[in-house]
Amino acid sequence: EVEGEVNAAKVGTYPLTVTLTDQAENVTSWDLDVRVVSRYPKEDETEEEAYPFADFYEESKQDDRLIGIDVSEWQGDIDFVKLKEAGCEFVMLRIGFSRNGTLYLDKSFKDNLAKAKSVGMPLGVYYYSNDKSAEEVRSVFRQIVSELGDTRLELPVVFDWENFMDFQYYEISLKDLDHMYQVFEEEAEKMGYTPMLYGSKYYLENLWRKTDKRTIWLAHYTDWSSYGGKYKLWQTCAWGQVDGIEENVDFDILFTE
Repeated sequence: EVEGEVNAAKVGTYPLTVTLTDQAENVTSWDLDVRVVSRYPKEDETEEEAYPFADFYEESKQDDRLIGIDVSEWQGDIDFVKLKEAGCEFVMLRIGFSRNGTLYLDKSFKDNLAKAKSVGMPLGVYYYSNDKSAEEVRSVFRQIVSELGDTRLELPVVFDWENFMDFQYYEISLKDLDHMYQVFEEEAEKMGYTPMLYGSKYYLENLWRKTDKRTIWLAHYTDWSSYGGKYKLWQTCAWGQVDGIEENVDFDILFTE
């Protein structure tokens, strides 16, 4: 139950009281304010200061690691010559996203793939999965293999499933989700690719299973990660700037030992 009213046509702050009652008659309530504004607040684009690739390279480079980026159509037209001259040592390309067992190709994938190969840039690929069954995952992986053709990948093929906020929509369990990745892993190894699981620190620690036995791409935007598990690739920030790309880009560290 909600006590109070909101006039969406009039600017102002409207106090409400929300009360929830479950089937056992347990009751909880709280107060909240709803603000009606004349204009939607503009996102603060200065929250994170742009991070130059040269600084990232100098601070992160060591003998046991390579310094690189991951890109998709959101980075626009990429100049891979400038990218390599800037010191970028590898790139992870988004091949696309999937839904209901169908792969939808990233609009820039083929162009990025050709350009990366032309400059000899070591690369891997990743895709954003919206699938909800092992059968759909298997179908999508076959489409990935078809799109890659005879392209040789120096780095892994990555499974990225992040829809935890809408998890109930998929009508699957965490066990089902884990099985989906296991199927992806098996299909990749069967076809001669190295499989990798992408995840943030929280989800890797709390929801995914067998992370100690899997090749992990950790997403943790920090100078030093407190993630206790093993990881091969580390996505360290999403506000990087590098020659050859006009938009912000993710910076990554690949551990070679």
